[in-house]
Amino acid sequence: MESPSQLAVDLGTTHTVAVVGQPGEAPRTLLFDGYSLMDSGVYLDAEGNIVTGLEATRLGANDPVRFEPHPKRRVGEGSIPLGGVEVPVVLLLSAVLSRVAHEARMAGVNPDGALLTCPVGWGRQHREMLTDAARRAGMGEVRLLEEPVAAAVYCTQVEGHHVPFGGSIAVFDFGGGTLDVTVVRREINGWQVASTGGLADLGGVDIDLALLDHLRRHLARRDPETWKRLFRPRTAVELRSRQDFRTEVRGAKEALSRNSAVTVRVPGWDRPLHLTREELEHVAEPLVARAVEETRRVVEAAGVSSFLLNSLMLVGGSSRMPLVSARLYARLGTTPSVPEQPELPVAVGALAYHRLSRNEETGDLSQVVAITPESGHVTRAGQAAQSFRVPVAQPRLRHLQRRWLGAVRNAFKTPKD
Repeated sequence: MESPSQLAVDLGTTHTVAVVGQPGEAPRTLLFDGYSLMDSGVYLDAEGNIVTGLEATRLGANDPVRFEPHPKRRVGEGSIPLGGVEVPVVLLLSAVLSRVAHEARMAGVNPDGALLTCPVGWGRQHREMLTDAARRAGMGEVRLLEEPVAAAVYCTQVEGHHVPFGGSIAVFDFGGGTLDVTVVRREINGWQVASTGGLADLGGVDIDLALLDHLRRHLARRDPETWKRLFRPRTAVELRSRQDFRTEVRGAKEALSRNSAVTVRVPGWDRPLHLTREELEHVAEPLVARAVEETRRVVEAAGVSSFLLNSLMLVGGSSRMPLVSARLYARLGTTPSVPEQPELPVAVGALAYHRLSRNEETGDLSQVVAITPESGHVTRAGQAAQSFRVPVAQPRLRHLQRRWLGAVRNAFKTPKD
């Protein structure tokens, strides 16, 4: 009898990652629109459906009032307005997780439950909302695991770092929207959080914006008209061009982690811009300095000398910048460990934790493979995004209508003497 599949999900501020597998097998990443990372943003269309993934990002570029790019940041709120409709945040999270469950089914995977990761700082209310969202998405039995613990398990089980009992790992999670830093200590009964911190206003998006501002100044001097179209759009076409340019700049930033110079295509301009790693590092230096200083503070709060850390684990897409590793090493004196795909360790570590907690064979967790369209397990890129929408708004609209009618009745009541 075939063992049930396992599902681990890292719902991030800007991207969501999901891995699946059976005991003893290498993890497989689910693909969303052809990629192992799914945009976490959501879009409420005119019919009351919540759209996810790349299509949500595309629609949101032209109609931002219906778009929420970072639903995870809104977990502390009951509901948020999208297109004039108050939508419960739990439904936004559920839409993202429903997309994960949908892609898992399309890949021929029917997990018996899910392990979701969450920030250390989340309290009971936040965690209950995430659990509720997963259950609404049809994920069955849901368990939560703190993100730095998942990263620590990845560090020991996949990277092979030896951490004795009493030893510590600093997890530097530099994602698209936030920086989270946590020191976890290995105890006999598992991993314990020794100290935690971070910066909610610092992530890869902020480096993107700083880089855009750097290029804006160059472009404004060389071609003022193109600059106005890109940075002060007035039409739908210009809005799309601005979004395309932002995507191009983000791709250039990521490419500079591997190359010393790249070419940046400018929509509507026949001459590309040239960008060097030196320019990127000059722009990013003040932001990275803040991240490094916060890391030093969290490590000191744990009562651990940075030189005695057993490992400094870097996860999150923004961690791949060479400048980040260089500045952390210079400040802390510990050599950072940066996975080849820093977006994956939290989800893969969660899957490893799931297997270890059940005394199952972990398998070769270092060999993470993608479920590709060619395997016949998943729809072609974009196909699922066009067909998969979560209807949620109509019941809420009726609720708002009842509230409005009640307010009108109250307004015309005659006050009693």
